[in-house]
This record gives sequence, structure tokens and C-alpha cells, in this order.
Amino acid sequence: AFSAERISNTAAVFDYDKCRHISGEHLRLLAPEERARRALPCLHEAGAVPPTLVEGGGVWRRLVDIVGRIGDRAKLLADYAFYVRPFYLAPEDYDPEAVKKVLGREGVSAFLAEARRLFEETEFEHDALEEAFRRRAEELGAGLGRLVQPVRVALTGGTVGIGLFETAVLLGREETLARIDACLAFTGG
Repeated sequence: AFSAERISNTAAVFDYDKCRHISGEHLRLLAPEERARRALPCLHEAGAVPPTLVEGGGVWRRLVDIVGRIGDRAKLLADYAFYVRPFYLAPEDYDPEAVKKVLGREGVSAFLAEARRLFEETEFEHDALEEAFRRRAEELGAGLGRLVQPVRVALTGGTVGIGLFETAVLLGREETLARIDACLAFTGG
């Protein structure tokens, strides 16, 4: 029960982490289309989507699909720009931490070249790609991460995002191969 004795004379503290968490919980309750509608001004402001992208039509449905796949990763509307940008803009550069931890590893160019070959030769569908990558990683005696992490960096510019094979399928074969080629050029492969 309430009592005056329990009132503290110290200043209140605003907890930003708790605020982000509550915002994320609220966003999670919204349908992907509503999240996309609310995030669209933030996406335009951040330059994450073309200024011509508006609500309605096939291009809009693609954005709604991407926002739905982001799931609960975004805690604020502004967070969507980070996750959506790679689907509309190829990376101009790579996250320095990703370069150090992933692209700086020995043999990364060979793994990227092998991934490129798999993307060329495999049916361009999520399950088929995942199976091909798992099988090839096992044949190479490498963990799946050694094969897919460089590809994630090539496609998104960093190490965080929605599932790699979902990302590739949404980008399409041609764009996926072009981004791997750009990353191979960056790594000297």
C-alpha cells in the first residue's frame, strides 16, 4: 500500500535501456505493415530507402516483408534504417570491426569465392542455399560461420542482420553475386 514514508528524496532516474525495451515490446505487437508505415519517415530521413518509396504497391509489399523479417531486432522506429538499408543500398564500406574480425581472417577470399560459386550453382531458394552451404562447410571441415560470416559482411556491410539466406533471396542472385564480387575486390581475392 502507498505510504508517505516510502517516498524517496533522491532524484528519479530515466532508464534508456528500459525505455528501448518497452518500445520494442510495443513494436512487436504491431503487424509488419503498421511497423513499416510508422518507420517509413525514419527510413526516408536516414536515406535507407529511395525517396520515391511510398505506402502501397509492390515496392511497398517488399518493404513490409523485410520489416516483418526484422522481427523484434528493432527496438525503436529509427532502428529499422540499420536493418532495411542493405536491401536498398549496397555497402559503400564495411564495418571496421567486421573487417578486423571477419574479413581480416586468413583464407577469407577463398571462402568468399566458394560462397560465390554456391550462389551461382544452387537453386536460389532459402532451404536449398542453406543445405548447400552446410554441406560444403562440412566437406571443407570448417564451421558454417567461416563460410557465411564473410558473405554477411559482403551483403550487408556488417555482421548483424536477418538470416543470411533470407537476405540473399530478397536481394536476388545478381545483386548477391555483385556484392560478393565487390567484397572479393576489397579483400584482394
